[in-house]
Amino acid sequence: MTAGPSNGTPAARPERAVPAGRLIAALGGAGAVAGALIVIAFTITQPAIEAHRAQRLAEAITEVLRGPAHYDTLYLVNGAISDRLPPGADPKAFERVYLGHAADGSPLGYAVVAQAPGFADMVRII
Repeated sequence: MTAGPSNGTPAARPERAVPAGRLIAALGGAGAVAGALIVIAFTITQPAIEAHRAQRLAEAITEVLRGPAHYDTLYLVNGAISDRLPPGADPKAFERVYLGHAADGSPLGYAVVAQAPGFADMVRII
């Protein structure tokens, strides 16, 4: 170790420059691994999230309709309520209305999901 210019401190080592390609490869590799982990976590957890969402919706419909024996899912198609979708249509693309039935088959009422933008996410009510 050599002494510094005049105060006896060790002399600073000259810094080695890191090649830009190496930095880009390291950051790109870390980003790719992080992105892959996010996609894997999303793919693995999505079925459980959807099942929980469907369960919560069924519970909410049952609460709003005060315990129907069963309920039917109806769709708003071209401004009219229908129990069938057009051929090849995605059910998620249509607004849904839930018709509750008593044990004897008589209608109890309708439950409709409405949503509007909230502070951080969509606010949904039934």
